[in-house]
Amino acid sequence: MLTHVGTLFGPAAEGEEGGFIVQAPSNAARTNDLTVTLDTTAVSGNVLLCLASRSYGTHNDGDEIDLPNGFTAIEGFETADNGTIIYCHASYKISVGTETNVHVTADRTRNTAAHIIEISGLDTASLVDNSGTEDDTATTVTAVALSGIATSAANTMLFYQFCLADDDFTGPSFSNSFSQVGDFEIASAYGQDIAQGVGTKTLSSAGTHACTMSTAAGGAEESAGIMVALKIA
Repeated sequence: MLTHVGTLFGPAAEGEEGGFIVQAPSNAARTNDLTVTLDTTAVSGNVLLCLASRSYGTHNDGDEIDLPNGFTAIEGFETADNGTIIYCHASYKISVGTETNVHVTADRTRNTAAHIIEISGLDTASLVDNSGTEDDTATTVTAVALSGIATSAANTMLFYQFCLADDDFTGPSFSNSFSQVGDFEIASAYGQDIAQGVGTKTLSSAGTHACTMSTAAGGAEESAGIMVALKIA
């Protein structure tokens, strides 16, 4: 089963200092080569942010998400084994103006979800202000709480990836003035489900901002996420 919930992006990511989400397509499927098709060809000089995840019962070589072609790694990690394992991935690319899709690949076939977010108005010469990861091994999770990362730059855009290893959710909400980016994606073929949501917030001063993504149902075996702060030009 594939589920897409919500399509919210743009205004919440706008700031007086700049930074704007141009598009935020996503996809989810059981595969080792997930294609995320852009709504329109990316604009040269814009940033393409890839946030992707997958779940599985036991680790095998080849479960890790590969770095998409032309992208630079930000974070990649595997959660502790709690009966279900989540692998989370974050990377970026400065667009050359020809990208129409992004392939998220791995050696092994697993339920996989990914968001590709095109952002204008960022400082591409010194893009990543900070990043971090969190792993929650609670067994009845209906929410993912990320404690936040400290930003040093005054003007940044936060992008938080929230991952849940289950499929029976009915749409997320975000705390602390974060807004949903794109769809809430779920892949649940053959078990070991993955659900992924993305929240964003634009800052005009340095600080640490926590956020919780809550769902109206569900109960995941595992949850995790990646936090990324990108500098605004």
